Amino acid sequence: MVRIGVGERDARKKRQMTTLETLTDAQIDSLRTAAGSAGDAMMAAICQLALEGTVRDDYEGLHYAEHNRLRRMSQTEARAAVVEAIRDAEGQVTS
Repeated sequence: MVRIGVGERDARKKRQMTTLETLTDAQIDSLRTAAGSAGDAMMAAICQLALEGTVRDDYEGLHYAEHNRLRRMSQTEARAAVVEAIRDAEGQVTS
């Protein structure tokens, strides 16, 4: 068994880190499905915005303030929020 040091492990993690440039539609769709199953309507809507550039006005489970936040959010901002959520879920380092 080959053991790697902490520094090398962190370097590998950084190389594999999800970024705006490496984010795929499949990752976004997977997060949207998981968020919907978990009852996280806001994240599901952010994923829809990241994928399609729009959010339905009748998205169930969202409060008025959440709808307003989504209306002000660009598709790029939504994609950045998805990257952050994926990094959090995978425990990826950000620096």
